Amino acid sequence: MKAKGVLFIALFFSIALPIKLHSQTNWKDALNDSNANFYDIKNKFYNWANTFTGSDSTLSKSLKRFQRFEFFWQNRISAPGNLNGKFSTWAEAFSNAWDDPYCTALDEASWVTEGPFPGTEHHMGLIASVWNDPQDQNFIIAGSRMDGIWRSTNGGYNWSCVSDNQRIPLMGVYTLAVSPNKINNKRVIYAGTGGEETRHYSIGILKSEDGGDTWNVLENFPPHAAGNKAYLVSKVAVAQNILPGYPDIIFAAYNEKLYKSVNSGQTWTQCSNLTTSGKIFDIEIFPSNNSNIVVSTRSYTDNLSVFHRAEIWFSSDLGQNWVEIGQNIIDPNLSQLTEVAISVPLDDQVYCYVCYSDA
Repeated sequence: MKAKGVLFIALFFSIALPIKLHSQTNWKDALNDSNANFYDIKNKFYNWANTFTGSDSTLSKSLKRFQRFEFFWQNRISAPGNLNGKFSTWAEAFSNAWDDPYCTALDEASWVTEGPFPGTEHHMGLIASVWNDPQDQNFIIAGSRMDGIWRSTNGGYNWSCVSDNQRIPLMGVYTLAVSPNKINNKRVIYAGTGGEETRHYSIGILKSEDGGDTWNVLENFPPHAAGNKAYLVSKVAVAQNILPGYPDIIFAAYNEKLYKSVNSGQTWTQCSNLTTSGKIFDIEIFPSNNSNIVVSTRSYTDNLSVFHRAEIWFSSDLGQNWVEIGQNIIDPNLSQLTEVAISVPLDDQVYCYVCYSDA
């Protein structure tokens, strides 16, 4: 993984192995064999993959999930290949990795896992979004790629799934945004649903007016109103410079399209003058001026083998008109996967974090 830009961001990958796949007994048994090593597991998996006779989609999912495991462990082993040099089985290795985290010379940070995960299943979760209340550090809400919305009210020591009792227990939630104003002293939260890699069902944008206790669908969000079910709301942003009693200003992204609501999500309009090449990855609204918005896209190759480059766009009139900026930050000839995250702190300086991979 290569990175460039203002800051370097380290990404942590969750690993989840596939289950219920045909004829994989040998390599899966190797995961729990105290005599097996990393290379045994790797060889048995690829032998299985090379002889697999099922569907291409099943094989593709298997490869992707196993290669997460492979990528995670390939630099965490020592000769002759026992995982991390001191663990007997994959399950024990993964469990102990949380108690004895691997650090490089460039990253000596001390990390403590805070969940959410059920019991000792540390590989569950695949957290995609987190929001921590700046006024109450005990209040944290998290969105999972495949397991709904979770909340902690004691600083992360305990978690509960606040979406289990509604239609969203297995919903992907990639983005969370919170209004600066409260209703009856409870936080107003917006959650963008769906999944891209996982192809999870989407119900658009959810809204809670009671700090996550209950959720309602914003029925007029255009992709949802049009009956679209399989898509990802990649980002939701809420203006923070809103006076008490005034409606929220919200921006939400779906693929290359950007939508705006100036009445707390009741109605929406598309920012049709934004003509990006790629899918929208991030949205930031200036803390001091709601009219200033920065949007970034990520690069990708579509089904027609057309490459879409990563871009950064700026609007100074609440999304009416846009101009591309930051062309000197992103190499236009870069053909690798590129993602651009944006941060606009209180000083209104725009920071861009560019991460690209040749994998």
